[in-house]
Amino acid sequence: MHVLVTRWIPPLERPRFFSYVFFASTFSVSITLPLCGVFIERYGWEATFYLTSLPSLVWCLAWFTLVCDFPDQHPRISEWESSYIVSKVKERGTYMAQRKGRDQKSVPWRSLITSVPLWASIIHSLGNNGLLSALPFVSRYVGSITWSTLVDFSTSRNYISLLASRKLACIVSSFIPAAMLLWLAYSGCNSVLALSLMCVALFCNGAVTISTLTNHTDIAPNFAGTTFGIDQTLTSFLSFFVPVVVGVLTDGQQTLGNWRNAFWTCVTMYTLTTIVYLLFASVSVQPWNSLRGTWDVTTTHEDDVVVDKFDDKKEEETNSLQTSVG
Repeated sequence: MHVLVTRWIPPLERPRFFSYVFFASTFSVSITLPLCGVFIERYGWEATFYLTSLPSLVWCLAWFTLVCDFPDQHPRISEWESSYIVSKVKERGTYMAQRKGRDQKSVPWRSLITSVPLWASIIHSLGNNGLLSALPFVSRYVGSITWSTLVDFSTSRNYISLLASRKLACIVSSFIPAAMLLWLAYSGCNSVLALSLMCVALFCNGAVTISTLTNHTDIAPNFAGTTFGIDQTLTSFLSFFVPVVVGVLTDGQQTLGNWRNAFWTCVTMYTLTTIVYLLFASVSVQPWNSLRGTWDVTTTHEDDVVVDKFDDKKEEETNSLQTSVG
């Protein structure tokens, strides 16, 4: 998905896209689990597999029918929209010539593995995905849409820079949930307060779609699928260890004191990973993103043609509008 995002979604619109698409899975869980309970009660446990697999098959059919690798390959997109998308994604370093059979450089593993901005993004992702997976899903989905819409609005009007938006989202998605976790640890047995704190924490954590989830497309649009794969692989490993650590801290002694130690462990990890991201994060396209000798982001003739087409179309629309008003 990250590979297609770098080809189809203009950079300033990507946080909102990630919020709607990637975090829809968290929203779907809140619907699927209750439905599974109803289906098991009425039709038996086997029915749950049909309930979850049939929509997936329908989605696959739609995907293979409607999705294309590049905008100018799509049979139903307008020339103006295709030119607009291509011009915008090329500005951020996306290589759009694979379809023409040009030689593509293999993944620059050495440069990738030693990239500080990439590791800053991965480390912050490690601090997020492994810690709050059991908390309310709907709040996180609503939060991701809310924060991404606000950031898209602000960056598109140059109220804040792209890097500032990524770091601000990092602070919102980590420090506020960390504070809520601490409050929750000392909230006692007040269930209403505990649920409210968890919802606030997840609502703010939804801003992670603007930072690490989108950051892979900022620093390496040509290898976003590879870098995101590394990110999620390491995050999955951490998800195995977190329950073990919590189990060790609370084994045989399910006391508030031991659970507070578990929460403090989470808060510490949140804080450290966020500091790493704030210090080393970048939105600049990394040097190793470039492909061997076939393309230059600022001087390619193809880029000039695309931008010229886009500018000409805008000029035609403006002149047409002025004529209508006149």
